[in-house]
Amino acid sequence: MITNITYTYITKLLLALTILLQGGLSAQISTRWITPVQIPNYQDTARAPLLVPDNQGSVHVFNYESVGQFNNAIMYRRWNPEEGWTTPNDILLLGLGGGPQTLQAVFLDSNDFFHVIYYFGTDEEGYIYYSSAPRKTAHRATAWSTPIVIGDNAGPLPFAALTQDINGVMYVFFISKVDGIGLYMVKSEDSGLSWSQPLAMTIISQEDRWPAAIQAMSDSNGGVHVVWSIVSDLGVGEEIHYGRLNAAKNALEKDTILARREGMDYSATWPAIVDDGSQLLLVYQDSFPATRFMRVSKDYGDTWSFPIKPFPFIGEYEFTAIAKDSNNNLHMVMGNRTENPEIHGMWYSRWLGNRWSTLEPITSGPATAVYDPSAPQAVVTQGNILFAAWWHNVRNDNLSGAWYSYRLLDAPALLSTPDTNETIPTEINLIPDDGNPTINATSEPLIVATPSLTPMEKAYSPAFPIYIALIPVVILMAVFTFLKFQRR
Repeated sequence: MITNITYTYITKLLLALTILLQGGLSAQISTRWITPVQIPNYQDTARAPLLVPDNQGSVHVFNYESVGQFNNAIMYRRWNPEEGWTTPNDILLLGLGGGPQTLQAVFLDSNDFFHVIYYFGTDEEGYIYYSSAPRKTAHRATAWSTPIVIGDNAGPLPFAALTQDINGVMYVFFISKVDGIGLYMVKSEDSGLSWSQPLAMTIISQEDRWPAAIQAMSDSNGGVHVVWSIVSDLGVGEEIHYGRLNAAKNALEKDTILARREGMDYSATWPAIVDDGSQLLLVYQDSFPATRFMRVSKDYGDTWSFPIKPFPFIGEYEFTAIAKDSNNNLHMVMGNRTENPEIHGMWYSRWLGNRWSTLEPITSGPATAVYDPSAPQAVVTQGNILFAAWWHNVRNDNLSGAWYSYRLLDAPALLSTPDTNETIPTEINLIPDDGNPTINATSEPLIVATPSLTPMEKAYSPAFPIYIALIPVVILMAVFTFLKFQRR
């Protein structure tokens, strides 16, 4: 007969084993980045793509590439950890012109439609174009609406931002000179079917100054926020501005300078703004050498904290990328380098509520002719998979396209059944004899490119830790049942 003491001891031991197994597995999986690899079938000279997660567990990937000798295009492909990469397709052919920074922004609305804006023109003058398509058929060029001009006299710098507020109104902020060089805004209240005339948010009175590095976001209270830098003819950022739209959403009620290049500072630019659920966080570049700084606004833009330096690293690597997981935790991916020794890399940090965690490398090493990770993009898919992509800021002859990595986070998975019976254009004639690009859609199944994974990664299933953790639970139930019958 087993005593009550033995029974209690075995029960507690098995419960502890259950907790340890669950915790150990979660920690092991959530901290492991896969070895960075190149995005397959990606043009060497193309910059890192824009990333958009959906509710079906995939990341939709958009980038700009040259296609043949007579065309440039916005390309589309899709990725998820189970299937890897789909075959890329050109969804919007743009003709000659543009450049690596033509594609400006993409987002997926609650009606399951993608909205894209891009800049197209010369160094002197251009236009902001808009197009949209249903998510399920976004891989088909024929699914995208005919691009329309929503911003006249745009440029000369290719920067624009797109956001949508809680009421479904879309806002595009861009550079224009309709009534003088400055930051302008257009909005759509009918999901992109029609757009307002450009409204000047702020006009720059100084010569040889232009807005640049524009980012915008909407908070959960209905506020619309925009940040931008002012660059000079020296090619450096002179100021960083923060703006908030008024209640009528037709002008800025706040236009605050949050950083200014002074003395021997290198450049004040690359502002990134995010809402952590209770306050605004602004991460930007300033000082000399170029260094990341951060400011916080607990009243959503009325006042701002003093700037602090969250990391000891340095270097100009464009925007930081910040994404939220299913627990609303913030995760940052950024390019940077250490000072002594000088180690370049792509780095990861998590917001802990009052500070950022110590940077950990996704990839790192000394800069070489082919290695200098920069300008990241990052999103969270399935609620707990952080996916990041970047390019290497090296000479054109040594460019190698975009690279990516991903990892599991300590957050609940938000899994849903993927769409089925999707089709994709598989026969593409980009430059036919008549000079007009055509795409022949077929009903063939979606073609995917298998990712390069280790045996452990191939065998991994998101549900695997749950199955393992259930083992001690089953043992505990069996022991309990056995002891119960022994006592009878």
